[in-house]
Amino acid sequence: MDKYVLRRSIIVFPTALAVVTLVFLILHIAPGDPARIGLGQVASSEDIERARAQLGLDDPLLIQYVRFLARMVTGDLGTSFITHEPVVGLILSRLPVTLQLTFMAMLLSTIVGVSAGVISAVRRNTAYDYLTLTAAVIGYCTPNFWLALLLIIVFSVNLRWLPSIGKQALDLKYVILPTLSLSAPLIAIIARLTRAGMLEVINSDYVRTARAKGLAERAVISRHALRNALIPVVTVLGLQLGSLLGGTVVVETIFSWPGIGWLLFSGISQRDYPVVQGVVLFYSVVFMFVTLAVDIGYSYLDPRVRYE
Repeated sequence: MDKYVLRRSIIVFPTALAVVTLVFLILHIAPGDPARIGLGQVASSEDIERARAQLGLDDPLLIQYVRFLARMVTGDLGTSFITHEPVVGLILSRLPVTLQLTFMAMLLSTIVGVSAGVISAVRRNTAYDYLTLTAAVIGYCTPNFWLALLLIIVFSVNLRWLPSIGKQALDLKYVILPTLSLSAPLIAIIARLTRAGMLEVINSDYVRTARAKGLAERAVISRHALRNALIPVVTVLGLQLGSLLGGTVVVETIFSWPGIGWLLFSGISQRDYPVVQGVVLFYSVVFMFVTLAVDIGYSYLDPRVRYE
C-alpha cells in the first residue's frame, strides 16, 4: 500500500511542473504587453521600456522561467503586475468565496442527483423515469455559461426575484443562481450513476433476502440497496470536485462573484502573468491531490487497484 501511495504521489509533481510550464509559455507567446496594458495606449516608448524592466519582462524568456521556478519552490508566486500585492495573498483572500460556491454546488448536486436517481430506478420505465433521464441528458449537455445567462434573464431580468451579480455576506439570494449554474451538469451525472447503480443491486440476492425477511420497501432501499449503489457515486464526487473548481471560472465571471475564478479572468484580460500562473498552479495542484485522495480511497475499497 505504501508503494502504491508513493507511486501515485510522485506523479503529482512532474504533472504540476508540466502544467505551469505550458501556461508560462502560452502567456509569453500570446499577444499583449503587460507594460503597455498597465500604462495605457498614450504611454511613451521610454515609459513602456522602463516598466518592462521593472517587471523583469526585458530579460530572456529562459531567465524569467528559471526565476519563476525558483520563487515557486519557496512558496513565492510573485507579485501582481496590476495591484502590486502578493499572489499568494490574493488567492487566499478569495479562496473562501470560491469554496463556498463549490461546496454549495456539491451539496445541491448530491441531494438532488441521488434522490432523482433512486426514485427513477424504483419507478423504472415510468413517466418519471423517462423525464429524469431526459432532464439528465439536457443538464449534462447544457454549457454552464449558457445556463447562467438563461437564469439571469428569467429570474433577474424578467421576474426580478434574484440578484444577477455580486455577493453580499450572509445573503443567500446571491448564491442561488451561481450554485444552480455550476451544479446542473453534476446533478445529471449523479442522477444517472445512482440510477444505474440502483438498477444493478435492486434485484440482487441480498436485496431479495431483505425483502423476504419482511422489511419495508423503504428500509430495503435505504439500508441495503442504496448503500452499495453509492460506491461509484462517491468516487465520481471526488473527481468532480476538481471539475467544479474549474467551472467556477466561468460562473464567477458571469455573476461577478469575487472568487479565484474571477481573479483568473481578470489576470488573463490584463495580462497579469504572476496571477494567472499562480491561480493555474493552485487549480492544478488541488485537482491532482483530490484525484490522488480518490485513488487511495478506492484502493482501500478494491485492493486489486493497487496491483494494476
